[in-house]
Amino acid sequence: MDFSFRATIHGPVDRVLVMLRDRLTDLVPYLETVDHIEEVERREEGSVVHITNAWQGNSQGVPAFARPFVTRAMTSWRDHAAWDTAARTVRWSFEPNRFGKLYTCGGLNHIRALDANTTELELNGSLVIHPEHLPLPGPIARRFAPKITTWIVGKIQPNLLLVPKAIEAFFQHEASEAGAASPGDGEAPAPV
Repeated sequence: MDFSFRATIHGPVDRVLVMLRDRLTDLVPYLETVDHIEEVERREEGSVVHITNAWQGNSQGVPAFARPFVTRAMTSWRDHAAWDTAARTVRWSFEPNRFGKLYTCGGLNHIRALDANTTELELNGSLVIHPEHLPLPGPIARRFAPKITTWIVGKIQPNLLLVPKAIEAFFQHEASEAGAASPGDGEAPAPV
């Protein structure tokens, strides 16, 4: 199942790109469903930067009835990204640490300047559930795979939209810190 959505981020496009590509770990305090992000690999091939990040999520986004059954392994994954900085695009894929053959998920995102201080992040992806790897008998797995796919895609959008919100929160925090450090003409900074 394909999915696509857009998010507006209040911040200059190059700064947003740097946050997404190079400073994801700085966003962890602003991502309620993520406990940890670690960059595990980075290599450059010409103008393309390949990055692999290990993510450790938590059960915050899981329905309350299912939380007792969710392990840390189930909420961890790796994202593989190929950043074309000049084109402001990233080709990505997710690799779950558990149930690795259960699905394939990846896509191509675009980062565009709407104006000097506004960026649009367009997220495009595809999720394919592989019913032969579901822990169900074959006919039942094939029957439920489309419903599972629809349910997961419905969960992907709100989770992916947490990242643009986290970037804005990071920028706001940074601006308030800068204002507190140097209020300008001797006046106290306005409360945040």
